[in-house]
Amino acid sequence: MRALWFALALAALAAPAAAQMDPRPATSRAERQIMENSRALELQQQQRSFTQQNQFEINALRNQLQQQQMFPPPGRGCPTGAVSC
Repeated sequence: MRALWFALALAALAAPAAAQMDPRPATSRAERQIMENSRALELQQQQRSFTQQNQFEINALRNQLQQQQMFPPPGRGCPTGAVSC
């Protein structure tokens, strides 16, 4: 019988402590869904931004390479075995 009273007393003390661990109010299912949707949209935006920046840099490198091929820098000399430059 003492063990039962001890267990009840311990449970009564533990309940308020557990309630104090998370002071936030419980969120409804609709709120959680909105938060999940917002997070998903935020991740999509980050991915889109990364993809756009990556494509911009690829295009810049492509343009730089094309310019180097069209207008090689002076002083490179003739390739080995070339008849004339």
